[in-house]
Amino acid sequence: MQRLLFILFLFGALNLGMPGLSVAQSSPDTAGRVVEVAVPAPALAGNLLGTPDIQDAAVYLPPGYDIDPGLRYPVIYLLHGIFDDYGVWLKFEDIPARLDRLIAAKTMPSVLVVMPNGGNKYGGGYYRNSPISGRWADYISDDLVGHIDAEFRTLAGVDSRAIVGHSMGGYGALHLAISRPGVFSVVWSMSPCCLAATDDFGFGNDAWKRAASVTSQEDID
Repeated sequence: MQRLLFILFLFGALNLGMPGLSVAQSSPDTAGRVVEVAVPAPALAGNLLGTPDIQDAAVYLPPGYDIDPGLRYPVIYLLHGIFDDYGVWLKFEDIPARLDRLIAAKTMPSVLVVMPNGGNKYGGGYYRNSPISGRWADYISDDLVGHIDAEFRTLAGVDSRAIVGHSMGGYGALHLAISRPGVFSVVWSMSPCCLAATDDFGFGNDAWKRAASVTSQEDID
């Protein structure tokens, strides 16, 4: 968790200046709020696992968001690990309270933090495009980002958009940042895992190679 606090601190590096826009700084209010949104996900339509093409996400709105409708905010996208959902950030990690404290202390600027769900019936699709599990990379970079920019007062530019993840989400954050440099300008990956491995890890077995060889749902079943 110290690593996550560190990366939140680093988001002072996000570009907070865009011509013609007022940019939010810390507010005298002390608490932000979290809203849950339903995000249309055409990139996931027709996937073979039956994952819905309407996806839930949680959005942290910083203190003062509702006060001045002229202010716009940079955005952090926060990707969870396998077998989790966005609830892990809200309950176990208590991200909203941590953000409130950092913003109140002026350690970081006011930001929106978007926490999507990334799971399926096998635990998760690693935020990659797949003919089996759906086009998760397209969902995050196109459907989700587009929805958030349309529904909230964001600074809708690459210089004000970052992606962070843990475990499966760390892998997804790296993949999305590398493959979509026009969408995300800052990336932080915590303990990224794990299907890109080509050599054995740790215990002298070839489980990672077998996992990396999966190309269809039949291979999993």
